[in-house]
Amino acid sequence: VATRAPSSSTASLSSAGSDVYKGKDRLYVTEVATVVPGEAFFPEFSLDVWSEISREEHPAQEDKPGYAFVVYEKRDDA
Repeated sequence: VATRAPSSSTASLSSAGSDVYKGKDRLYVTEVATVVPGEAFFPEFSLDVWSEISREEHPAQEDKPGYAFVVYEKRDDA
């Protein structure tokens, strides 16, 4: 499971770099609507290579930020 901010910036606890999704056909990503300071980020991935196939939105509640569970699948033509 990877964590990805809703904008183009990404964050993750992984230190595997782009190898984290190398050779994979599907990404399961949690997008959190917040900014977290840090130096480790989930590597960028191109929507030219990956297609969003599902999204489950969860709105912010009280002191908790909104988030979404998103599944991306590698495109056949990529």
